[in-house]
Amino acid sequence: TLFLVHRNELAEQGRDEIHGFAPHLRPGIVMGTRRDHDRPVVVASTQTLGRRDRDGRNSRREQIHSVARIVYDEAHHAASLTAREILGYYGAFNGIPTLGFSATLSRTDRRGLGEVWTDIVERPDAPGKVWDIEWGVRNGYLVTPRAWRVKVPQLDLSGVHVRAGDLAQEETASAMLDANTGAAIVKAIQNPDLLRCDGTDRGVVFCPNVATALEFSQEMNDASIRTGVILGSTPREERRQIYARHRIGELEWLCNAMVLTE
Repeated sequence: TLFLVHRNELAEQGRDEIHGFAPHLRPGIVMGTRRDHDRPVVVASTQTLGRRDRDGRNSRREQIHSVARIVYDEAHHAASLTAREILGYYGAFNGIPTLGFSATLSRTDRRGLGEVWTDIVERPDAPGKVWDIEWGVRNGYLVTPRAWRVKVPQLDLSGVHVRAGDLAQEETASAMLDANTGAAIVKAIQNPDLLRCDGTDRGVVFCPNVATALEFSQEMNDASIRTGVILGSTPREERRQIYARHRIGELEWLCNAMVLTE
């Protein structure tokens, strides 16, 4: 079985979960320098399987043999040209059972997921309906969401352009820094009406770019809110240590820039 993922975190999470309920399958990872090609279950990154050698071949892809089924995590990515090439190589369009999971059933490039996925798995208790967030909450698989809107008094987004349906990333970051958004985040976290603030809450701050992630994490730490920062450039081992510290409560919050979005 081949599991396709897009991020280091998803690869390790997938491998660990599979090992937890079926250790005899000896799940391995094919990504970067890791080469567990011969395992019964392989969790592989699409970047590794899509990267060609100097001679135009992909030796890493060729080393994974006898794929009998494919599972695609964050399946909205499967409509990309590279993903479709990988799926085609392993027989997804020629009879090999392929299952995709996603909570983001749309793409900013408006490419249709129907180009890859032919059927949607319906709920057995309600034909025609899918497993959505409401169903997950009602049946205890997801926590009931609580939301607060935190106003940043000086934040002015009127001059920020919209690109591909979203606010321009760097312009948004600049406006947030100019408005001292970090202080507003600290004030919200320290508000006892919102959070328990007794060290038992865990939180994640999603930042539009590296500069805001560094600035916000610094302001949070200055206010005695134990905060780590995860960037695309953060080495794998350092990431693992930061996640472990967050899991046990040594770090209360994580600021990240485009890493934990999936």
